[in-house]
Amino acid sequence: MTKLFDQAVWIIRSQNCHEGERLFISTLPAQDLPELTPHKTGFWRILDYYNQRWKIETYFYEIKKFWSFGSYQVRSQDKIEGLHFIANLAYLLTQLLPQVRPEWQELRGQGISARKNALSRAITKERIFTSLAQAAQKHQNSEIILQFILDVGSKTRKNS
Repeated sequence: MTKLFDQAVWIIRSQNCHEGERLFISTLPAQDLPELTPHKTGFWRILDYYNQRWKIETYFYEIKKFWSFGSYQVRSQDKIEGLHFIANLAYLLTQLLPQVRPEWQELRGQGISARKNALSRAITKERIFTSLAQAAQKHQNSEIILQFILDVGSKTRKNS
């Protein structure tokens, strides 16, 4: 059990002579979990559990495949947790931005790879315009150059 959150999170080990051992993470203590046997709960309840589990499996697949979390090369726990935080933040942005921002709505029906690429392009554009604006502020005609960059940047954002 861990108390990282307001609610206790339990790690439960399950043993089966046919499948070996499995670990499950739950917010319910082991004694409160229902047994998943067709004789006691019915197949519809089992399908409901599989439906919930499928969302978790899809998330892990996408984090490993599209965000390279399955092949990280850092060794310390702090670095792994930091990488995990960044991967989750990027994943969250690709899921939420199309839902809450009108300029990202066209990505709603697209897959995670298209969303990731769009987010990457947006971050790159923002970094380029920021660095150009900072460089322009250091030059003699900075106000004219800065206004030009801002005008081009606003036109580019409207078109993307």
